[in-house]
Formats: sequence, C-alpha cells, structure tokens
Amino acid sequence: MTRIRTSSLIHVLLVALLATLPLGCGSSGDNGGDQPAPSSDAGSGNTDAPTTPALTGPTVPPTGPTVPPSTPAEPTETPEPADTVVEAARPGMSERVQNLGTSVDPITTPVRTLWSTRERIILMQIENNMKMHKGLNGKYPATFEEFEEKILKPSQLKLPQLPAGQEYFYDAETGELMVKRPR
Repeated sequence: MTRIRTSSLIHVLLVALLATLPLGCGSSGDNGGDQPAPSSDAGSGNTDAPTTPALTGPTVPPTGPTVPPSTPAEPTETPEPADTVVEAARPGMSERVQNLGTSVDPITTPVRTLWSTRERIILMQIENNMKMHKGLNGKYPATFEEFEEKILKPSQLKLPQLPAGQEYFYDAETGELMVKRPR
C-alpha cells in the first residue's frame, strides 16, 4: 500500500515540476524561440548565420509582458482601448484553470497542474509548428485565419477556451499567440 502512495506522490510532484518549467525550454541551445539573438550579433547584419549559445549559463526569460505596449506613434491595425492588456498566451490562462482559483488543497492543486501542463504542451506544439512554418516558408502566417489553417489544423490542435471577455490575438510580425484581456 505504501508503494502505491509513494509512486502516486512522485507522479504528482513530477507533474507539478513540469508545470513550473518555462515554456520553450528545450535542449536546442537557442535563446528561447524565435526571439532575436543577443545584441552582440546585432551589428553584424548577418541574421541567417547560426548562432552558438553562450557558455555563461541558462537563458532567463523576461518576467514582464513579452510585447511592449504600443505607443500612439506606431501604426496599428486596430487601436487598443486603454483598459485592454495584450500579453503572450501562457499555460493557466484558460477558463477551466481560472475557475479552480488559487487555493492549495489536495484536490484542486493536482487538477490545476494537470490542466496547466496540457496547455503548456499545446503551446509548445504551436511554437514548434511556428518554427517549422517559418523555416519552410521564410515567414510567419500573415493572419489569424492562416495561423489556424497552417499551424493548428494540421496538428489538430485546439486552443484552450479563455474566460469571458478575453480573446486570442495573433501577432504576425513576431509569430506569437497573444491574449487580449481587460485590465
């Protein structure tokens, strides 16, 4: 009986550990996806050459939103209201994870971890499909409709349902899936 409890506890701990890892943490040695290389190569002008990873340690992802707030001087397709926040899609943003709340108890914590991990896997698959699409075509999909057709449908991926008032937004310049939500 103790062996079953111990293996179940180990399984829950491993799932919890996976849920805390940053999105896109692969062993490929890149700097976290399709982000530009560090500024040391910025002046060379050669963006097609492969970069070698620095031997200084792991890359730490930024803690704030990955998209800088748009300024009025920048032309945008649709101006965002001041009370709207646009941030990168991340695990745990779905309606069902949000409905579980933040309480720590033996029932909701493993369920929240499981659902967040499933969302992390979907987002990692999307990131991988985006890299493959850019590698094959030289660019990201131009519209959200093309994103759905070229990225989601071939892998039969479904985006997690967001809470009311939130919606997915695709940034064609960076190739990132974003979420618009009210402040």
